[in-house]
Amino acid sequence: MIALCRALNIPARFCSGIDYGAAPVLLPTDFHAYVEVLLGGRWYIFEPRFLC
Repeated sequence: MIALCRALNIPARFCSGIDYGAAPVLLPTDFHAYVEVLLGGRWYIFEPRFLC
């Protein structure tokens, strides 16, 4: 997704965060990656697992 956005001259960046799963009591936590895209002067999160 980052490559596609950048090819279209849309600023995009790689981000990472902590995945707590459905609830913080469900352990262990894990890292996951998502994309932020700059549209109209604001960064929007695009994350395939809908955790953000």
